[in-house]
Amino acid sequence: MTIEIDIVSRIPQIDSIICFCEPHSTRYGKKVYVTCPFRAKDALKDLSWSETHRRWDPEQEMWEIDTSGLAYAINTLAKDDYNVAVTEDVAVEVLDEPQSEIKV
Repeated sequence: MTIEIDIVSRIPQIDSIICFCEPHSTRYGKKVYVTCPFRAKDALKDLSWSETHRRWDPEQEMWEIDTSGLAYAINTLAKDDYNVAVTEDVAVEVLDEPQSEIKV
């Protein structure tokens, strides 16, 4: 199944969009940050930890997930009727892979 999402040039200031942004590497692998409206925090908490290794980063004040769990997270949140987007840097670094399940 292919998931279609929007690419945005910067993190939206709209309080109804969950945005995957700022790909980066940690000692645990490749990650992306997730910005979300406060009302969506429980949806992020409900994501499978084994799929996403989601965690709250108190220094950045954003959620963080593994890039390998990106398709799962986007699909799950979109099915729950959340508006989802990725920034251009995530699209270039993560979604441009031939085996990607996400279409932008």
